[in-house]
Amino acid sequence: MDVRIGITATGELVTFDTASSRPLLLVGDSGRGKTTICRYLTRWWLADTNRHAHVFTPASTEWADLRCHRHPLDEWPPTWDAPGCVEGSCLIVIDEAELLPATAWASLPLGKVPVLLTARDASLIPLPRSDVEALPCVGLICPDSTDPVELAVQEGQTRLDWPCGTAAIIADQRSPLDAPCHRWNTPTPEWVKAQ
Repeated sequence: MDVRIGITATGELVTFDTASSRPLLLVGDSGRGKTTICRYLTRWWLADTNRHAHVFTPASTEWADLRCHRHPLDEWPPTWDAPGCVEGSCLIVIDEAELLPATAWASLPLGKVPVLLTARDASLIPLPRSDVEALPCVGLICPDSTDPVELAVQEGQTRLDWPCGTAAIIADQRSPLDAPCHRWNTPTPEWVKAQ
């Protein structure tokens, strides 16, 4: 299923196919919504109860409200029963991929199961630049930024810390329940009325 995740600076819709085994790398500055988009896509993935997700992150509390297996980033290669992760049932999310050790990348099942990756700076990912640039990559930008680097990206220029071919998008705004939160957080009364 194609799930909308944002728009381009020219207003074109950007979607991600949750049925695809293609990886997706989300890059952008802190606070741009990389983790939130990954959580949103993971929710769509887990809507099918025959599926599961493994999330590798330095901040597991941001994923506490999702029914997923949370792992510290230094627990790679994975220690779970690999035969249980059959094609079509397993999603792997690596939040802050630049923190993975260089030895981890050789065992990533890229192209076999869906893999979502986030990174603040793709140039820090411990892979040859050609391998990083082979990953489908989306760069998150802020539409009302006055930062010259952000403005240059919106005008069609590239950022040096993004892989070549990165599609710059403005991430869709999500509801309070899509932002990283604990399962005991509830939506505000204002948000409930707005629905």
